[in-house]
Amino acid sequence: MPAPITPALSRRALLGWLIATGATTLLAACSGATSGPTGAESLTTAADATATGVTVPTGTKANIPSFATSAPSTASGTRSATTTAAAIPTPGIMPVQGALLAALVTVPQSEFLPGLAGIAYADFVTLKGNYGLGGAKSALDARALVTDSDALAAFLRAIPLPAEAGSRYALDATWLNTLGYDLWQMDRAIAVGNGPSSWTRMVGSFDRTAIGAVLDRAGHKPSTYMGKTILARGDDAQIGTISDPFTELTLMRFDRVIVEDGALTTTNRMALAQGGLDVAGQRQPGLAGDADHAALAAGLGAVVGARLLPTDPFLHPVRATAQPAAVATGGAQLHAYRRVGLGLRDDGATHTMLVALAYEKQADAAADLDTLRARAATYTLASGEALSARATVGQPTIVTTANRAVVVLPFDIPDPANLDLWQQLYFREEYGFLEL
Repeated sequence: MPAPITPALSRRALLGWLIATGATTLLAACSGATSGPTGAESLTTAADATATGVTVPTGTKANIPSFATSAPSTASGTRSATTTAAAIPTPGIMPVQGALLAALVTVPQSEFLPGLAGIAYADFVTLKGNYGLGGAKSALDARALVTDSDALAAFLRAIPLPAEAGSRYALDATWLNTLGYDLWQMDRAIAVGNGPSSWTRMVGSFDRTAIGAVLDRAGHKPSTYMGKTILARGDDAQIGTISDPFTELTLMRFDRVIVEDGALTTTNRMALAQGGLDVAGQRQPGLAGDADHAALAAGLGAVVGARLLPTDPFLHPVRATAQPAAVATGGAQLHAYRRVGLGLRDDGATHTMLVALAYEKQADAAADLDTLRARAATYTLASGEALSARATVGQPTIVTTANRAVVVLPFDIPDPANLDLWQQLYFREEYGFLEL
């Protein structure tokens, strides 16, 4: 099996990575750290856990995601007594067709969004169900199933889980105790924007009472907008006292919170909180009304993870690659495209990395099919390794919408240890075959 790609970050990609990590990682980055997700260091393990009664073997790295080995105990006080998690991977659950577009419907259109970090979508409930973790409803449930915390950390990197999900605390109760929920209660999420202008919506089986109590202790006060309640503290994009456990984990991301039955929306701007409610109340359109984003969602289709991104990091990457993009095709150029979609389709048995380019003109999309595939098939990573050693390029197709044409280039991933390849290439700016 090929060695893992070393996940260093370019400066441009650093901001995107900060959005995808927890608060402690963000603080480390602000103090000078520039490395991206590498595995165990991004996941709190049993040694940090506050709960007792469950042992998590550390072991050596496994070929993730084959790590579920035993069903959780139903002993009182250790984990959910109703859990019926499978002991082995149970492939066959396909992502929901149209779920990405449905998530885009909820996102407010704003001058602040989507920003440099673009849009990140995660279908965690499908992914975990396909790998034996479908019954895990808490960190304690998951700890009973996971035999290798490094493997779990790698598995969680396969999709862009939002920082608000608390994935760094996937194996202990810190996030649950501090925020009233944890990663395993989240089904799907969409996160938009970066830094002081971000908006995240998660759907799942959240305890409104527990979350409300946490926010009350953190100093949030209710305000009413169009008949709905927004829980807010401080000014927009304000970081509270960093010694406070709630602030240490969330920084400014929970300055404004909307708690609903089965959904949790967080942002650091009141205008974005109100904008989300306007979309829900059909007073303004969501981002699904944007032609580029809607076209990419249609092109990517049923995915467990996706990123919808601006073109600049792909057209003009900061990180040099070992092979200029045009070399493999004798200097052939791509036509200008408007936005980039990256994604992962996965049913537990087959794993497909996707690259989607949204064009304004169908003729340009059609003209680029052969060039794009040829570039990808002969592309060499900065490490000197051929991309084809990790993923086999397939035949590109064109998906058309009312006013866009989307080229979709699939890559088969034979080894599930490379589930996060599409994300690693993004963080490293290794999509050099997309340069014009």
